[in-house]
Amino acid sequence: MVADRRGRGRGGGGSGELQRVGDTRAFRTGSIVVRERIVELETDRRFVYEALDGPFRSYRGTVELRPEGTGGTAVTWSAVFEPRLRFSGPFWRWYMTRFMQGMADGLAAYAAAPRRR
Repeated sequence: MVADRRGRGRGGGGSGELQRVGDTRAFRTGSIVVRERIVELETDRRFVYEALDGPFRSYRGTVELRPEGTGGTAVTWSAVFEPRLRFSGPFWRWYMTRFMQGMADGLAAYAAAPRRR
Protein backbone atom coordinates (compact mmCIF):
# COMPACT_ATOMS: atom_id res chain seq x y z
CA MET A 1 0.00 0.00 0.00
CA VAL A 2 1.48 3.35 -0.98
CA ALA A 3 0.50 5.22 2.20
CA ASP A 4 1.78 2.45 4.47
CA ARG A 5 5.39 2.78 3.34
CA ARG A 6 7.62 2.05 6.31
CA GLY A 7 11.39 2.33 6.51
CA ARG A 8 14.36 4.17 7.91
CA GLY A 9 14.58 7.90 7.56
CA ARG A 10 14.09 11.24 9.26
CA GLY A 11 10.89 13.00 10.17
CA GLY A 12 8.45 10.20 10.79
CA GLY A 13 10.19 7.73 8.50
CA GLY A 14 11.91 5.73 11.20
CA SER A 15 11.69 1.97 11.34
CA GLY A 16 8.05 0.99 11.82
CA GLU A 17 6.71 4.56 11.42
CA LEU A 18 4.52 5.75 8.56
CA GLN A 19 6.36 8.00 6.15
CA ARG A 20 5.03 11.44 5.21
CA VAL A 21 5.67 14.18 2.66
CA GLY A 22 9.00 15.82 3.45
CA ASP A 23 10.52 12.74 5.09
CA THR A 24 13.87 11.48 3.87
CA ARG A 25 14.81 7.84 3.64
CA ALA A 26 17.71 5.67 2.55
CA PHE A 27 17.06 3.39 -0.41
CA ARG A 28 19.51 0.50 -0.48
CA THR A 29 20.25 -1.87 -3.32
CA GLY A 30 23.35 -4.00 -2.94
CA SER A 31 26.15 -1.76 -1.68
CA ILE A 32 24.59 1.42 -3.11
CA VAL A 33 22.66 3.78 -0.82
CA VAL A 34 20.69 6.76 -2.16
CA ARG A 35 18.88 9.28 0.04
CA GLU A 36 15.39 10.18 -1.14
CA ARG A 37 12.81 12.77 -0.07
CA ILE A 38 9.08 12.07 -0.30
CA VAL A 39 7.43 14.97 -2.18
CA GLU A 40 3.88 13.64 -2.78
CA LEU A 41 1.85 10.89 -1.16
CA GLU A 42 -1.77 10.02 -1.96
CA THR A 43 -3.09 7.04 -0.04
CA ASP A 44 -3.40 3.97 -2.26
CA ARG A 45 -2.87 6.05 -5.43
CA ARG A 46 0.41 7.92 -5.87
CA PHE A 47 3.89 8.20 -4.38
CA VAL A 48 6.48 10.73 -5.66
CA TYR A 49 10.05 11.05 -4.45
CA GLU A 50 13.29 12.88 -5.35
CA ALA A 51 16.82 11.54 -5.03
CA LEU A 52 19.06 13.76 -2.92
CA ASP A 53 22.31 12.17 -4.08
CA GLY A 54 23.54 9.40 -6.36
CA PRO A 55 24.47 9.43 -10.05
CA PHE A 56 21.90 12.08 -11.06
CA ARG A 57 21.88 15.89 -10.96
CA SER A 58 18.15 15.57 -10.55
CA TYR A 59 15.86 12.56 -10.22
CA ARG A 60 12.12 12.44 -9.60
CA GLY A 61 10.34 9.10 -9.44
CA THR A 62 6.60 8.46 -9.45
CA VAL A 63 4.73 5.29 -8.48
CA GLU A 64 1.04 5.24 -9.42
CA LEU A 65 -1.49 2.53 -8.52
CA ARG A 66 -4.71 1.90 -10.43
CA PRO A 67 -7.27 -0.76 -9.43
CA GLU A 68 -7.94 -3.36 -12.12
CA GLY A 69 -11.35 -4.91 -12.70
CA THR A 70 -9.92 -8.36 -11.96
CA GLY A 71 -9.22 -7.45 -8.34
CA GLY A 72 -5.55 -6.68 -8.99
CA THR A 73 -3.67 -3.41 -9.19
CA ALA A 74 -1.81 -1.87 -12.13
CA VAL A 75 1.48 -0.28 -11.08
CA THR A 76 3.13 2.47 -13.15
CA TRP A 77 6.61 3.43 -12.01
CA SER A 78 8.24 6.25 -13.96
CA ALA A 79 11.12 8.67 -13.51
CA VAL A 80 12.51 11.88 -14.95
CA PHE A 81 16.22 12.42 -14.41
CA GLU A 82 19.34 14.26 -15.51
CA PRO A 83 22.59 12.29 -15.12
CA ARG A 84 25.68 13.95 -13.62
CA LEU A 85 27.89 12.59 -16.39
CA ARG A 86 27.27 14.10 -19.85
CA PHE A 87 26.18 11.73 -22.61
CA SER A 88 25.35 8.94 -20.14
CA GLY A 89 21.57 9.42 -20.54
CA PRO A 90 21.04 6.42 -22.89
CA PHE A 91 22.87 4.12 -20.48
CA TRP A 92 20.83 5.34 -17.49
CA ARG A 93 17.56 5.05 -19.43
CA TRP A 94 18.42 1.41 -20.24
CA TYR A 95 19.60 0.66 -16.70
CA MET A 96 16.68 2.34 -14.90
CA THR A 97 14.11 0.66 -17.18
CA ARG A 98 15.54 -2.75 -16.28
CA PHE A 99 15.88 -1.84 -12.60
CA MET A 100 12.31 -0.52 -12.28
CA GLN A 101 10.91 -3.55 -14.13
CA GLY A 102 12.77 -5.85 -11.74
CA MET A 103 11.42 -3.97 -8.73
CA ALA A 104 7.86 -4.04 -10.12
CA ASP A 105 8.14 -7.78 -10.88
CA GLY A 106 9.38 -8.41 -7.33
CA LEU A 107 6.48 -6.40 -5.90
CA ALA A 108 3.99 -8.36 -8.01
CA ALA A 109 5.50 -11.69 -6.91
CA TYR A 110 5.34 -10.61 -3.27
CA ALA A 111 1.70 -9.52 -3.61
CA ALA A 112 0.76 -12.81 -5.32
CA ALA A 113 2.50 -15.04 -2.75
CA PRO A 114 0.41 -16.82 -0.15
CA ARG A 115 0.28 -14.88 3.11
CA ARG A 116 2.27 -16.33 5.99
CA ARG A 117 0.72 -15.88 9.40
